[in-house]
Amino acid sequence: MHGFTPEHWAAMSPRERARASNRASRARRTPEQIEKSRASSKAWRDKRSPELIERARASRKAWLAKRTPEQAERDKQTQKRYFARRMETAAGREARNACLRKYYHRMKADADWREKRNARRRIGTASTQRVSENLARALGQNELHSAAARAAPKRLPRWVRDDVIADMVLAVLEGQARVDELTPQSEAFVSRHYREYETFDLRSIDEKDETGRTLADTLTEQHLPW
Repeated sequence: MHGFTPEHWAAMSPRERARASNRASRARRTPEQIEKSRASSKAWRDKRSPELIERARASRKAWLAKRTPEQAERDKQTQKRYFARRMETAAGREARNACLRKYYHRMKADADWREKRNARRRIGTASTQRVSENLARALGQNELHSAAARAAPKRLPRWVRDDVIADMVLAVLEGQARVDELTPQSEAFVSRHYREYETFDLRSIDEKDETGRTLADTLTEQHLPW
């Protein structure tokens, strides 16, 4: 920028950057603009009194005369250390920005991967849901399955209720029960299922049944031990 490398430009102070920008702006001026600027400067100098100009020149000359070679060298070393610190700061800033850019790209790649994964999951869920809906629609047209579904208790978990419905349908087909006896004997089918699979475990009161209700929703004051 303005003839400086990015590292050198980053190490410069705001005042030095402004000075470099002004020099670059002056270098781009046309001859007419240069002549106009010179005329304006000459008019400003003409307004100043000769005594003020001479006093400023004498003050500058006296300041330079009082400086020893050691002071000049010390000022030079101070300026050198200042620029070295600015370069270190610029290098640290560049390293931090590089780390942030790497972190940003990694986060963006992770976000893209999650989006693709979620898209695949949505497609798989939609396909499974369509299969389940088609199966439920096909079974709903079967009068025997519909009667067993009406007789099975809805408080049961979905997977247990599906097994109980299948047991009811199989019992009717094998002649062990009649359709009109499914509702009165529903609890017997549930007990038979639990005995067969030995699932008499503790149940959570927050476990939802087929209707979405939990066991806690069915508790009343009669169930309290006090």
